[in-house]
Amino acid sequence: MVSRTCWLLLLKLMLHLKKLKLSKNILKILQNLLLLQHQLQLKLLKRLKHQRKRRRKKNLKNQMMISVLAYSNKLHLLIVARLFYIIKLDEFLVPCIH
Repeated sequence: MVSRTCWLLLLKLMLHLKKLKLSKNILKILQNLLLLQHQLQLKLLKRLKHQRKRRRKKNLKNQMMISVLAYSNKLHLLIVARLFYIIKLDEFLVPCIH
């Protein structure tokens, strides 16, 4: 699932973007992108749990889904980190992680 750190970063980012009064279209695009990515993670987790119950499925499929899920988590963190970089908020990124 999406890490707690990632959501804290996203929340901080959204609050800052509202303070900057950036275009609502930009905010909407960012929110939709992150929501779609989150939905992908939920779908993959659900499928993985279902396949674990049905042991007849090949282990390779499960490994592939775990890999995609791990990639999805990295992608989510990269999206948030990139947004912080774009609006020059690097100084906020480090304190949130620790």
